[in-house]
Amino acid sequence: VEAFADEYQGRPTPAMGRFSGKREWETLYDGWDIADAIKDLNFVRSDGKTLIPQPHLRFEADQQWTLDDVRGNTLGSPLNALRAMSPDDREKHLAEYRAGFTITPFN
Repeated sequence: VEAFADEYQGRPTPAMGRFSGKREWETLYDGWDIADAIKDLNFVRSDGKTLIPQPHLRFEADQQWTLDDVRGNTLGSPLNALRAMSPDDREKHLAEYRAGFTITPFN
């Protein structure tokens, strides 16, 4: 939870984020719609709408993903979420995380 903070174990970390220009992307884009973050990162083609990376190998124009296809999903920073929790809530969350999960096939 202390990672990438302005302070580490009581000592200030004034250079944190200065070498790359921005702190870690998930804190920078915390609360943003994923479409807006993709556009801010310049991952959009010259038409201003089609994503540069595509989740498939189909090249037909009508099958290309656009910002509209990903809009509506909000990015959240796990570090911000953990920092906002009370110590008890954080321990409960971490215990659930450590317990793992089961992947259930859907076919």
